[in-house]
Amino acid sequence: MKLFNKSIHLSVSLAALFFAQASFADGTEAGTVVSNTATLSYAIGGVDQSPIDSKDENGNDETTFTVDQKVDLTVTGKNADLKSGVSPSSPKTATANKLTYELSNDGNSVQDFKITVSHLTGDDFDAGTTPATTAPQAAQACEFTVSPSATVNTLADTPTVTLGIDETARVMIES
Repeated sequence: MKLFNKSIHLSVSLAALFFAQASFADGTEAGTVVSNTATLSYAIGGVDQSPIDSKDENGNDETTFTVDQKVDLTVTGKNADLKSGVSPSSPKTATANKLTYELSNDGNSVQDFKITVSHLTGDDFDAGTTPATTAPQAAQACEFTVSPSATVNTLADTPTVTLGIDETARVMIES
């Protein structure tokens, strides 16, 4: 039982060592080559054991790896004051309603994001639904822009926005 407990402690210690190493790569740009060395010292029953050194397949002390691409994004709804929370910028019955979202690249490389906006009925943002209209406008009547570009898109468009690391684009949908 003692040997089993010591094996568990060693396994937990090794796992902690490997997970700690992974956290150092957080925020490192994709494609970066990282070199590192590690030495594991341990004791069994109070007796020091021979240290274990990291070596690559060629016997070199340094082990290298290439940081992989991490695709990570955040989409945040914004209200009329550009604070968190999605709500139309005007009362539901008014014209020129806007919904605003921010798209952030939280990954570790430049990313392309394809923007698709759908026109749904039965929600609180039906394009063209006012007391003067009985049904939502056709999907093409709803437009959107993606910053930093000022190009006006219809719902049939699917523009691609390229964002660098930690860059943000704003998607504004207007009816």
